[in-house]
Amino acid sequence: MAGQPVKAGKYSLFTVPGPEMWVLILNTNTELWGADERKPEEDVLTAKLQPKKNSGLVETLTFDFTLGQRDDAILNLTWEATWLPIPIVADCTEQALKNIEEALSKADVKFNAYSSSARFCIDRKLRLPDALTWAEKSVSMEKKYWNTYTLGLARAANGKYKEAIEAANMSIELAQAEKDAAYVKMNRERIEEWTKAMTATPQKAGEKPKK
Repeated sequence: MAGQPVKAGKYSLFTVPGPEMWVLILNTNTELWGADERKPEEDVLTAKLQPKKNSGLVETLTFDFTLGQRDDAILNLTWEATWLPIPIVADCTEQALKNIEEALSKADVKFNAYSSSARFCIDRKLRLPDALTWAEKSVSMEKKYWNTYTLGLARAANGKYKEAIEAANMSIELAQAEKDAAYVKMNRERIEEWTKAMTATPQKAGEKPKK
C-alpha cells in the first residue's frame, strides 16, 4: 500500500493533511475513537502522498475504490476540492489459482468457469498448457463467441498460431450472428497479429523452407 509492504489484516487509517503533501498512517488498533488515542508504536505504515485537485466539490468525506487492470486498485479519499489517491497492490495470483482448482474440481462446473480460468492464466502467462485444456473444454461444452475467442488466445499462447486463427475465424462468425462488433474487431486484430507471428517463427533445424 502506497508503495510499502503491509501484511493482510485490519487497520485503522489516519491522514495528516498538508499544503503540498499528506501523511498516510495505518495503525494496528482498530478500536480507537479518535486520533488522540493513537499510539505511534502501533503504526505499521507511514507514507507521504501528494493530494490532487478534485474535478468537483464533494461535501462529505468519501472513500471509494477504483479497480485497476489486475492486482491493483486506488483507494480514493475525496473531500471538497481535494482528492487523495492511495495506491494499493495485492498479489492475488496464488489465491486465484487455488480458487480455480477448487471451482474446476466440482461436479457441476459450467463451461464459463473453464473459459474464465483459462483467460486468467493466459493474461498472466501462467500454466498455459492447462489454460489450453480448459479453453478447449469450455468450447466443447458450449460454443460462444467469447469463449471461442479465449480458445484462440490459449492456442496462440501455446504457439499454435494456425489453430488460433481457426478459432478466431469461428469466433468472428459467432460474434457476427450476435451482432457484437467489438469481438469481431478483436478477433481480426488477433488474426493479423498471429499471422505475423507465424511468418516470424524461426525455421526449425532440418525443416524445409515453406513455399
